[in-house]
Amino acid sequence: MSLLALFPIFLLMGLGASELSNFWLTYMKLDSYDPEYRHQAGGVFTTPVGDPSWQCNDETYDSGIWPNRDDVSGDKVGMRCDPNNDVGFPLYRDPLEVVEFNTGEFWAGHQTIYSDRDYNMYDLEGHKTAQCYVNRSIVFDLNCKFDGKSYTVKGSTMFYCESLT
Repeated sequence: MSLLALFPIFLLMGLGASELSNFWLTYMKLDSYDPEYRHQAGGVFTTPVGDPSWQCNDETYDSGIWPNRDDVSGDKVGMRCDPNNDVGFPLYRDPLEVVEFNTGEFWAGHQTIYSDRDYNMYDLEGHKTAQCYVNRSIVFDLNCKFDGKSYTVKGSTMFYCESLT
């Protein structure tokens, strides 16, 4: 079983920010051709050995996408980009000046990556928790079927982050 497949289990275990491991932050847009089916876009965290990859399988379909939000303060989970420019496929969000995410009580919690601070990532208390590197080199554009429904999965990597904790 790949680490990508295990990632949702790590989230459910409630790992705290002090237990961060190195990770990729990817922008993923998942759309179904059926309006009653899943449509979601936002940040996906993965901890693969090597570069992340996506295929038409359960692990990709079940990826925990932290949705786009204008506000991720308090108990509002998701990912906020500033500026919030939707530049379309494959990057979707560009430039990456401030990327803030809130995973609630799961995994990393509330963290922010700042371009003007050399892409360091900080928690709410202002502690530097990771060094991130802009990496837009991995692009994916999949046409898949899941439960008999057609869907697309598109996006690209945003950052590779090395934990300092």
